[in-house]
Amino acid sequence: MDFYGPLPSGDYLLVVIDRYSRFPEVEVVRSTKAQCVIPKLDRIFAVHGIPSVIKTDNGPPFNGEEYRWYGEALGIKLKFSTLLWPQGNAEAERFMKPLAKVLKTAKITQRPWKQELQRFLLQCRTTPHCSTGVPPAELLFNRTVQGQLPTLVNRKVLNRHKEALQNEQKRQEYNEIYTNKKNGVKKSEVKVGDNVLVRQQRKNKLTSHFNPTPYVVTKREHTRVTARNTFGHVITRYVSHFKLIEPTDSDESDHEDVRPGNPGQNTENSNGNEEVVNREPPPVVLRRSTRVRSKPYRFGQSAYN
Repeated sequence: MDFYGPLPSGDYLLVVIDRYSRFPEVEVVRSTKAQCVIPKLDRIFAVHGIPSVIKTDNGPPFNGEEYRWYGEALGIKLKFSTLLWPQGNAEAERFMKPLAKVLKTAKITQRPWKQELQRFLLQCRTTPHCSTGVPPAELLFNRTVQGQLPTLVNRKVLNRHKEALQNEQKRQEYNEIYTNKKNGVKKSEVKVGDNVLVRQQRKNKLTSHFNPTPYVVTKREHTRVTARNTFGHVITRYVSHFKLIEPTDSDESDHEDVRPGNPGQNTENSNGNEEVVNREPPPVVLRRSTRVRSKPYRFGQSAYN
């Protein structure tokens, strides 16, 4: 569940999507306050039933007391996506792009946007979804819902749930491999007890990418990491927002190297007596690329010679 807006009319769109069937519901609200949103949720739940889990972001009114009381009264588990990570609420966020395109097209062509919105919802509900391969209306109502696209006559829809689950699993595996390869994703080594830095929002050009205050990881759930600093501040972010703190030179000097041949190490000679062997490290030779300067053709003598 998420909001789209504000629109030029001052309205907001409350977008609610069923996770299993991808069936979308869109309600027009005048405000994002709980007293305006809760009656719209009651209408949706009167048609589809009360869900067991609702996933939203951390914005208003989902972080308010009235919304929490409403969920407790209906026995709904309220789940929040990771802060500053829109991919955590991907189903609703992905729906916003085609929704915005429909509204912008309606404004340019001077058509009533509310009527175009309902026609758009009809197409979304009766068109096979890219992940499941089955129209959302068929998975939700277990029957064929007629849209503008032609459909087969006497087609069985009772056995399409297994097909949808298989298609969704294949699609998710493909998306994971494609996204990881495209973004060069590497496995994060952050674990409980590590000292980390947290990425911060840049306020100006001189703001560093990471907050210099170190944190200690206290909990990790898959890609969701919780950390605490020495002042007691607790923060929860996506795992890519954390950076491991590398050990400093002073920390490394506390651990002596026991490999043979190091300076100051006790070794044994042929008589079995210990002697101290001090070996200086080889000099470091910096190899730098040199630029070959050619003689200009328009001068008889190069200015570089």
